[in-house]
Amino acid sequence: MSFGTETVVCIWFVGNLYIVDSIEDVRQGDIAVIIGKSGEAEITACEIAEQTGKISNEILSRLGGRLEKYFIHPTTL
Repeated sequence: MSFGTETVVCIWFVGNLYIVDSIEDVRQGDIAVIIGKSGEAEITACEIAEQTGKISNEILSRLGGRLEKYFIHPTTL
C-alpha cells in the first residue's frame, strides 16, 4: 500500500497479517529479510516468537515451502 512517498509494508506471517513499518523508497522487487540480518538490523525467530506469542519452532515450521530461502554463510557477507 502506498501513501504519498511512503509505502506501508504488510506481511502475512504465521496466520496473521502484520503491518511491518512505513518505509521510504521501497519498491517492488526489493529484498525483504524476514528472519536474519540486514546491515546493522537483525531479527531472530525467537524475537518474532516473543512478539507474536508463539514459540520459535512454530515460526520456523510455518515458513514451509512457500518462500524461497537463501542461506548465506557468514564469511560471504
